[in-house]
Amino acid sequence: MLTREELLAMNQELQEKVAKEIENIKIINSESNTRHLEVALYELKRAVDFEYVPYIYPRILIDCWDYTDSLGNELGKFSYEYKKYLKKLERQERKKNKQSK
Repeated sequence: MLTREELLAMNQELQEKVAKEIENIKIINSESNTRHLEVALYELKRAVDFEYVPYIYPRILIDCWDYTDSLGNELGKFSYEYKKYLKKLERQERKKNKQSK
């Protein structure tokens, strides 16, 4: 499982890649593709506080993206690792609450 710092670094790297891809797509005037990327970028930015679970972009990946796309694969990996980390935090919080009773 990735650490908090590793997830933050991965998130920052993905934000930069997604933002760059949005700009590249805008150059060729493909509006439909940018919407998916803008949703992913928005959710990556919200995920930095570790209180938000990305709900939309993982579904977009499954429904719309080519499985050979490296950015899509990286976004999928981040979503998976991020959710694992949140579950770990949740378990720690439950344990802490049990101990304080």
